[in-house]
Amino acid sequence: MSDDNDNFNPDWFRIPAIMRPALERYIVTGTAPGTFLDAVLCNDLKRAVLSADTQNIMGLRALVVFLVKQAPPQCFGSPKAVANWTYVGGIKGRRAMRDEYGAIVAGRWTP
Repeated sequence: MSDDNDNFNPDWFRIPAIMRPALERYIVTGTAPGTFLDAVLCNDLKRAVLSADTQNIMGLRALVVFLVKQAPPQCFGSPKAVANWTYVGGIKGRRAMRDEYGAIVAGRWTP
């Protein structure tokens, strides 16, 4: 996957339907997710499990596999990665910065 995520074309149907809208908003526009999804994205298993409902618990493995195999690697893995992804506005925000400045602005995000 390229650094600017131009080729981002995920198979959203690999994750449970209940998770799709929030995850898509987060990845594409950087919209802050709810507690469960935020915990998963931040790599906080304890908080994810304690905040999950039954449907989210059942879909946790599929969500993690989706993130590892299809999501931009800069959008998850730590609280800092999630905060930066939200700050720049997800894929759309990164593309806008690239279009405006000719490249992703150093210091505005951390992979």
